[in-house]
Amino acid sequence: MVVLSVVNGFEREMRERVLGVLPHITAEVRAGMPENLVRQFVAAGPHNGMQAITPYASGTVLLAANDRIRGALVTGVDPATYGEVTDIPQFTARGDLDSLYSARYGIILGRKLAQQLQVASGDRVLVVLPLGAISPVGAIPRQRRFTVVDVFDSSSMLDAQQALISLPVAQKLFRLGERVQGVQGRLLDLFVT
Repeated sequence: MVVLSVVNGFEREMRERVLGVLPHITAEVRAGMPENLVRQFVAAGPHNGMQAITPYASGTVLLAANDRIRGALVTGVDPATYGEVTDIPQFTARGDLDSLYSARYGIILGRKLAQQLQVASGDRVLVVLPLGAISPVGAIPRQRRFTVVDVFDSSSMLDAQQALISLPVAQKLFRLGERVQGVQGRLLDLFVT
């Protein structure tokens, strides 16, 4: 009985925590995809066992605040549809990602990442991209100041390495123009074989 209870508890936590905060499927094109084609694909509705899909853009950056620097994966999302492919919005203070609209350059950090940088909502963080411009004095990394608009606490590994920004800001930050890197989706039933 004890073993079955432990296994059932583990399965429930796997479904609700780990598999809930991660999109089930990610399809990416290195050169990027035209956003209008992705939007048409998304607007067509779920396909072949998909519950929902949404466009995204992401990249690895350094976050700096309070004399502390941490590496993070910044993902540009559509706040209106990202909650359909992941449960992260449920773990924010507001319960959604609409706070990304409240500041021109707003960012939502994982709780552990925010703690490591010693920031909270309203504080500013510097986002530094490894690729920058070359000048006569050497390489100059691209950087942009963001305002922390919310923090999510999913009690998962993502809390220490994930940050979210709006998709249009990510397109500017990563110089994608009108392209996105791909789509992320959630399956109707992840365990159907």
